[in-house]
Amino acid sequence: MQQVKIHISTKMKQQGQTIEQTCFGKQFSKGEGWYYVYKEDLGENQEVSSTIKVNKGMATIIRTGAIRMRQEYIVGQWTEGKYEGPFGMMWMETKTEQVTGTEDQFLLVYRLKLNGEDMGRYEIAMNMEVI
Repeated sequence: MQQVKIHISTKMKQQGQTIEQTCFGKQFSKGEGWYYVYKEDLGENQEVSSTIKVNKGMATIIRTGAIRMRQEYIVGQWTEGKYEGPFGMMWMETKTEQVTGTEDQFLLVYRLKLNGEDMGRYEIAMNMEVI
């Protein structure tokens, strides 16, 4: 297990917006996959713990705290989940285009629908730096 500094870039293509953030956490390999575990500070005493499991064309993201969600991302498939945040609960559907995870980077590209509304294409890129 390695302690890491994680730079996260989330591109929301349809909205033309990119969110950048830096978090601290840990990473480790298990079998042929990778796990990334980190905390996000959303301000106003709101924190989110995130765990990402990546293995062979699929990823699972689990978030707890101020935001709660569990979503599987499987390349070429639509998957369903739910997102619970400060503004209530929303149903999620994602169609995954790409998932890769290595010791120093993670990439997830997918289409997102929230409560049936097409939110467009998202790209999450994470770069890990051992500290």
